[in-house]
Amino acid sequence: MSAAIKTSLLGLNDSLEKLEAAVEKAMKQPKLPQDDLFGAVSNGNRQGGGDVKLFARRLDSAIDKVEKLLKESRA
Repeated sequence: MSAAIKTSLLGLNDSLEKLEAAVEKAMKQPKLPQDDLFGAVSNGNRQGGGDVKLFARRLDSAIDKVEKLLKESRA
């Protein structure tokens, strides 16, 4: 496996750990609705948000590519 790919996989692993920690933190926060009289109108999208199905497809595609790469490197 090339050094660039190994470095990228290590970076991906770090990003996944951060994502998991952020999800755990978000799930622990209370879900109490609060009216924000002075905030901007929100359409439900957060920074970097958007279409959940699109994000899931992109993540699935990335996982498939990494799995294929790892299988090829073992052969």
